[in-house]
Amino acid sequence: MEKYNRYKKLVRLVFACIIAGGVVLGYYKYLKHEQKRIAHEMTKEYNLPDNEYTLKYAEYTRALSQIYDIYETDELLNEDLKYRITRVLDKTSIDKANKLFISCPASCEEGLARFIIDNSNGCIEEEKRYWIEDYHWENIKAQPCPMGAWQMYLLMNSYLSGPLFGHSLYGYITYYHSDRKHFVNTVSEHGFGGKLDESLRLALDTVELHQPMVVYNDSTKVADVSVMYWSDWGGLVEESVRVEFLPDSTAICKASKPKILIEYDCGVNF
Repeated sequence: MEKYNRYKKLVRLVFACIIAGGVVLGYYKYLKHEQKRIAHEMTKEYNLPDNEYTLKYAEYTRALSQIYDIYETDELLNEDLKYRITRVLDKTSIDKANKLFISCPASCEEGLARFIIDNSNGCIEEEKRYWIEDYHWENIKAQPCPMGAWQMYLLMNSYLSGPLFGHSLYGYITYYHSDRKHFVNTVSEHGFGGKLDESLRLALDTVELHQPMVVYNDSTKVADVSVMYWSDWGGLVEESVRVEFLPDSTAICKASKPKILIEYDCGVNF
């Protein structure tokens, strides 16, 4: 009987060791999986470098900032800025017969900077000028390639990098580039409505963010541009623009209805 009891204890001990070993092995595998997952997430979201589109955006906004620093904001910029712009947006060009100007509102007025193409040697009459943001592209050439599409998108949205006054402040946005942590901190702490509450921060953390992307079809000469940005009067938005390159080297930009991923309105009114 005593021998039988010792045998039962030994069997129980063996089973206990097997169970404990299984638990330890399972926990070890779980830790390894979590380490790999975290490393993957860190690589995907924090350590990836800016892509070529993000870098071009940064270069263009710096060039525009330098332009705006030179001039007063209450007058039509009287220098032909075509070279300054196309030097950065090197996949685009503007017909030789035309000049590029910028019109900025005074700080006490409502409005935003307007890019104007004109062929009247600086004597710009209201009925003869037009604004790039109104999608008049007939004097703008673009190379049919992914970067050409991205530069057309940047040109179309140039006014967002200029001075904004009054109701135009509703257009203030923050693009997502490559640094999720910086992006979330920026939109959480420096918006017009103050700090975002924790639920919105958590919501931002659950969304799969992406840098600007361009999908280009060389056979059809069509590119789809996709960007993500934050607006204090809209939330987290994904925007898509189709750029169609035409045989005469111009292009048509067609914006789709923005997709709101997280709804938000700071409630500030201008």
